[in-house]
Amino acid sequence: TRYRADKFFEGFVESLSEELETGVKSNKADETLEAILDDDKKSEVLFDSYRSVCFTKSKTLGPKIIGILTGYLIADGRSAQGDEEKVFRAAETLSDIELIELSKEFKKWAKKADTSKDKKKDAQWVGNSIVIPWHEEVRDSAWPHSREAEIDVSPLNFEEVFGEYWAAHAERLGLLSGRITQRQEEYKEDSERHIDEDGVLTIYASTLTFEPACKKLCELIERCLETLDDEKTIKKT
Repeated sequence: TRYRADKFFEGFVESLSEELETGVKSNKADETLEAILDDDKKSEVLFDSYRSVCFTKSKTLGPKIIGILTGYLIADGRSAQGDEEKVFRAAETLSDIELIELSKEFKKWAKKADTSKDKKKDAQWVGNSIVIPWHEEVRDSAWPHSREAEIDVSPLNFEEVFGEYWAAHAERLGLLSGRITQRQEEYKEDSERHIDEDGVLTIYASTLTFEPACKKLCELIERCLETLDDEKTIKKT
């Protein structure tokens, strides 16, 4: 618990010294802390976050992420909202290894989204989300065997998709999501193309999404890793 508390405070002081006020250094952290304690809202945010650190599964990254995000919120004088709440829960729930593996997977798909050319086949940035076309099934009204074929519309199993247990946790935390959509496309009889009659294609498309909260979390993970000496040391803790 003491180790986690140290990492929390390290992240907290870092964010205060770098982002709270331009030019504020760590030797002014005490003054800043006193100002925080005099503000009910800021002190509530600080103590709520500090208590959560004691129960984090992560020993190093989680507490530091909580500390940095807490510093941001205190600078704004507000409580966590929306995606920030998801980041806090993830920092409390996921282990160091799970956080690292999630960040690696996100970076891999972010790189693909940065260079994608085909919107129907490639990963795409949609705001702060990465949307990945995962699977597509097509049924043709003109072909009886196509109409009768069964389609699996069950939700994506993220543990199977990524082959890692962290993915199931990430879904429950709202960092990953899956979606199945249905659309129809009509076509006309065309003898030159050997289409004997009019018909309708029904297309079922599965997509996988890294949610905006995941982007925010992974940015904090990368920031924390930049200040640590060795990723291998984290994996041993």
